[in-house]
Amino acid sequence: MIARVCILFAILISFSSCNNNAIYDEYEPIPDYKWAYDKVLSFDVDVERKDIPYNLYLNLRHAHFYPFSNFWFILKTKAPDASEFKEERLQVILTDKAGKWFGDCMGDVCDYQVLIKESVRFNQKGLHTFQLVQDMREQELPGIMEAGIRVEMVESNVK
Repeated sequence: MIARVCILFAILISFSSCNNNAIYDEYEPIPDYKWAYDKVLSFDVDVERKDIPYNLYLNLRHAHFYPFSNFWFILKTKAPDASEFKEERLQVILTDKAGKWFGDCMGDVCDYQVLIKESVRFNQKGLHTFQLVQDMREQELPGIMEAGIRVEMVESNVK
């Protein structure tokens, strides 16, 4: 049942998205909806323009049984010529004070896309690698179905 709802969400999101400024928008599935502490999700984004700013979003799809109101993660980034990743620990809040999930929820599944970096400028063109690591200090974090990133050109700079 949850798999069918996920497919429906993916279809609805792809049809409802009218913003074509995205240069990348991908999710990676989490096996058995349990994100292992050592599981690294990796995304390669081809940046063709370094003269404009970009917004970076976290894509998170979770089940209603996700046990927390927040999500801590490590964002790792690597430029095309870099030999090492830069790391940053970030948190997103998933519920309001009353415990209502943010994002688009349908049935037992919530889709949440949240801005995590605004007006970022890339110093180089080429393949930039982004990695996500859950940092909730749970060996297996239950309820996360998929996670990913979206990179989009800042709208006022698109020509």
